[in-house]
Amino acid sequence: MSGGYTVSGYCYGFLDAPLSDVYVYLYYNGTIYYSACSDSNGYFAFNNVPSAYYELFAEKDAASLNIGDGSTTKYTYYPLNQDRFDGNFYQGAAPSLPSEDFRIWNNAFNPKNGGYCLIKADWQEPSATVKVYDIAGRLVKTWDVSDTGSGVSWDGRDRSGAIVANGIYFVHIECGSIKKAHPVMIKK
Repeated sequence: MSGGYTVSGYCYGFLDAPLSDVYVYLYYNGTIYYSACSDSNGYFAFNNVPSAYYELFAEKDAASLNIGDGSTTKYTYYPLNQDRFDGNFYQGAAPSLPSEDFRIWNNAFNPKNGGYCLIKADWQEPSATVKVYDIAGRLVKTWDVSDTGSGVSWDGRDRSGAIVANGIYFVHIECGSIKKAHPVMIKK
């Protein structure tokens, strides 16, 4: 990337609802290098960020948000050496995973820069099938998962190993009687 890297993510409020008007700061050597405000979908992005050591913080109404564990308030990049699409922030702890759903971390990523998404569920079933479909409904990738608590990662490649085109893809999980789908965006 000629102009630098992208750092982006989402801000979430109570019950995983998107949180707008969150001020997100990218610090370099203790001073604000970039700042952004999350949009109505909770999304923020910093573009053309040069490679350096950074810390990423978020704040809403003068209160710090955290990165999901209820206490840690910053991401650290030392140095930033690739696009990062996983800088998600939460008010309070990230919600626990409902027993009939699954979560996708880093649901917008660039596979050309080593990006991936993590698909995780915490079900009591011994196995699950995870499938990725493109917007036209064509099957892109399949996994048979024997440990549903460990999850799988998708690197944006199809069954032949080729990187898929930009666009929206749908991750489907079948586990016992549970059948759910969530979108993922590939952006190169």
